[in-house]
Amino acid sequence: MKYIFTILILIFVSTNSHAGGSFSTIFGSEGSTSIKNSKARSLSYSLQYLTISGAIGYSIKQLHDTGFLEPFGLNSANNIKISPLAYDKSKIFNKTSKFLRNNKQEINRINEILSARKFKINSTPTFQSIRNQNLTNFNSSITNKEKRDLLIQSYNENN
Repeated sequence: MKYIFTILILIFVSTNSHAGGSFSTIFGSEGSTSIKNSKARSLSYSLQYLTISGAIGYSIKQLHDTGFLEPFGLNSANNIKISPLAYDKSKIFNKTSKFLRNNKQEINRINEILSARKFKINSTPTFQSIRNQNLTNFNSSITNKEKRDLLIQSYNENN
């Protein structure tokens, strides 16, 4: 296929082509001939408008197909087919369904667990806080031992 295409291009490039008729009148010598010839001038304007309207139409179609016009409510069928939950406005979901509430609660619970885990990882104890905790534990241990000794002593005195 490449070889056939290459041969055809070489044949067409080597031959001389002469434009005739209205094509050469419009594009070949538009400056001088079209000023005098209103038919050629009208055809030239028509082709210019056709080119501009085609380019604008193609640009708008590309914007529509890529979803650029979605904020204005213009969705392409391709977008609706790809993601019907996001783009298909005919499907209305009840915002207070039990399924959605349960899922939201589950997500919130998981988020709380993850944030607590992150807080615990980020809040590592300092040496001062460990020392204070050990002193507090030691003092409460001594106090509890004294209470036990008093309780044992009062029990022995009563017996």
